Amino acid sequence: MLVVSGEEDHSELQRKLTGIIAQAGIGIEDIGDRLQFSSGGPIKLMEKESTNRLSETSFVNDLTRYAIEVGAALLILDPLIEFHPANENLNEEMGAVLTVIRRIARDANCAVLVVHHTGKGAKPGDLDAARGASSIAGVVRSYRTLTPLDDKERERMKLPVSQAGGYAVLHDAKTSHTALRTRGIVLERQSIVLTCGESVGVLVTVGEGADAAIAYDDSRLKRIAAAMGAVIEDELSVSQCCEKLLQQHPKLFPGYKAVDEYKGKLPGRLRDLVKAVVLRGQEAPAQFELVEVDGQGGGGKKVMIRRRP
Repeated sequence: MLVVSGEEDHSELQRKLTGIIAQAGIGIEDIGDRLQFSSGGPIKLMEKESTNRLSETSFVNDLTRYAIEVGAALLILDPLIEFHPANENLNEEMGAVLTVIRRIARDANCAVLVVHHTGKGAKPGDLDAARGASSIAGVVRSYRTLTPLDDKERERMKLPVSQAGGYAVLHDAKTSHTALRTRGIVLERQSIVLTCGESVGVLVTVGEGADAAIAYDDSRLKRIAAAMGAVIEDELSVSQCCEKLLQQHPKLFPGYKAVDEYKGKLPGRLRDLVKAVVLRGQEAPAQFELVEVDGQGGGGKKVMIRRRP
C-alpha cells in the first residue's frame, strides 16, 4: 500500500501508524515494507496554464512509476484537493482530474482510494455528500461516506458518551463490483498513548448503525434508469419524476407507500435515490443531467432532471 499525503508530513504519518498498530496489538515488524508513505514536495497531478486550461504534470508519470516500483496494490491520495488546482464545482474540470487518477490506477495496476472532503450537512450514505461537482460521484466505482454519528443513534445503540472526540459512521453509498452494506460501520475515536508519552487518535470499530440515508447497487440503478427513460420526455423536477416512477413502477421501490399516501411530501431518501441514478449515468454516455433552476415566484432553487440531447 502506498499513501501519498498532501496534508501530513512523514513524521506525523509515522506517528499515526504507530498508534494504529499499538491499538491493534501488532508490531511494526508485522507491517514490514508493505506500507509506504510519500509526503512533501510537489504532488499536483494537474496544473493550470495561462489560458486556464488544465494539463498534466510530470508527477503523474513519477507517481505511476513509483507505485509500480513498490508493487502497490492500493494507492491512497489524501486529500483530493491537494492534488489539483481545478474548480471543485465544475464537472468538466473535476472529471478531467479523476480521469487522470483512473489512468494511474490502470497503468500501475492498482486500486486507488481518494479521500475527499464532504460538504456541509452531509448525510450518511448520501451520494451528494462529496463537496463540489457531481462528476466526482459519477466517475468512481465505490463511494463511502464518513460522517459523525448523531446522538439519537448513539443512544439507540446504547453507546456511552465518548471522551476522545465522539463516534463516526462509515457508510456505503455506491458499489459497482461488490455487495452493498445497507448498515454503516460505527467507529469510536480512541486516544492511544505512545511510548514517547504523546497521544494519538485512532478509529476503532464498535458496531453497526442504522440503514444509510441512501443505498443502492448497479443492477437496481439500471432498472430505475430504464424506467426514467420512459417517464421523462424533456424535463421533470425530481419530485415529479419520483411521483411518476412510484405510480408506474412501484415494484422498483419496495418499502415505499403508494404515491397518494405521501400527499405531496415524498421521502428525501427517494429523491436522493433518483438523483443517484442521474449521477451514475455520467460514467457512460449520459442520458440525463441535473439542472438547478429558479423556483416560481423567487422561491429559491429547484432541481430538474433534464434529458440530454
